[in-house]
Amino acid sequence: STFLGNYFFKANSEWNINNSANVSANAQLIINPGVKLNFNSAATLLVKGALNAQGLENNKITFDRIGSSGTWGNLSFKFPTSSNSILDNVEVKNGSGIMCSLSANVTIKNSIIDHCTEGVLVNTHASLTMSYCDVNYAQIGIKAENGGSVNISNINLNNCANNAIALLGFNNEDSNQSFLTPTIKGCNIVGSTIGISAVNCNEVVIKDNILSQCNLGIYLN
Repeated sequence: STFLGNYFFKANSEWNINNSANVSANAQLIINPGVKLNFNSAATLLVKGALNAQGLENNKITFDRIGSSGTWGNLSFKFPTSSNSILDNVEVKNGSGIMCSLSANVTIKNSIIDHCTEGVLVNTHASLTMSYCDVNYAQIGIKAENGGSVNISNINLNNCANNAIALLGFNNEDSNQSFLTPTIKGCNIVGSTIGISAVNCNEVVIKDNILSQCNLGIYLN
C-alpha cells in the first residue's frame, strides 16, 4: 500500500498490515489514540513523508506483530521529507525496531519499545530527539552511526543484551563521517553488557545518568 495524500486511522481501530506500506514524500499519515497496527512477518512501514502518531498516556498507539510468535519489520523514516514525524505515547513491540536514515529528523517521546532487535537505529545524517521512553529487551537499545545525531534524555533502558546506547563515529574503516555532538542525559540503564559506548566520536555529552548491573558501564574509544 502507498499513502499519497493525507490519511488517518480512526481512534481505537485495529488493522492488520500484511504487506509493507509506504507513506510517500509530501503525504501525511495521522494515527489517532488507541489504534493498533499489527504487521505480518517482515512487513515494514516506510515513511518518506510525515507520520503523526500521537496517542494518550492511557490510550497508546500500538505497532505489533500479527500472532503470538516471530517478528515483523520496522518503522523506517527516510529522507528530509519525513522530518515532521512524531511518535508520542506509542508502543512498538516484537519487531526489528525504529530506523531513521538519510537525513530524517524524528521525535519520539513518552513511548515504549519492547522486545525489538534494535530499539532505535539512527544513521546516514539522520537526527533523533528522544525523551521519557522505555526501551526493554533489545539487542541494542539505541544505536547511532555514520553521521547520525542523537539527543537522548530521561530514557529507561532495561535488559539490552549487548549495548544499551551505542555511538559509532564511523560506519567503516574508509568513512570519515563523524557525529554531531550526541547528548545522553538523565537515563537509567539496567542489565546491559555495555551501558554506553562511544567509538570515534569527536565529542559526547554524558550527564546525570544512572547505570547498574552492566558488565561495563561506559566505554569510550
